[in-house]
Amino acid sequence: MILIIGLAFLLISIILIKTISSEIKRKKRLEAEEKTIKELEFKENRGWYIKDTVKEQHPSQLENSITKIHPEDMASLLRSWILESSSTVQGMEKVSREFTNRQKLAALLIAMGSKTSVELFKYLRTDELEIIAAEVKKLKQPDLEQEIDILQEFQSHMVKYLGRKK
Repeated sequence: MILIIGLAFLLISIILIKTISSEIKRKKRLEAEEKTIKELEFKENRGWYIKDTVKEQHPSQLENSITKIHPEDMASLLRSWILESSSTVQGMEKVSREFTNRQKLAALLIAMGSKTSVELFKYLRTDELEIIAAEVKKLKQPDLEQEIDILQEFQSHMVKYLGRKK
């Protein structure tokens, strides 16, 4: 009888620990996501958004690129930029030297806006969200040419990524 009570207590303890652990992970993820969104919104509210000139030169270029790819695949593409220390797409050597991939990712997410970015956050891990939030917070605004180069590099990176996926 004591053995059965002991096993029942052990089983209940394990279930309780797993439940508490998953709740802690969920709360940590929500906090990381909220922090990242706040950083993006802060940059947007301060006028740190892709310049109108870029939008005029490349009408809905960013939106078209993003809508062509499933959010989960887009998150995998963004993850590859988080993991790569640097990348050099042909013709983008100048931007690649001036910004790390994480900085380019931060600039890209700011350009996409917090509403679009939030959809991608669902597919990223907590540690990735924390990295993005830190990069967004410390990023200085690129000039117009750099913003265009970052968008072009992203599109080139996306084409390469989709080509590998097929």
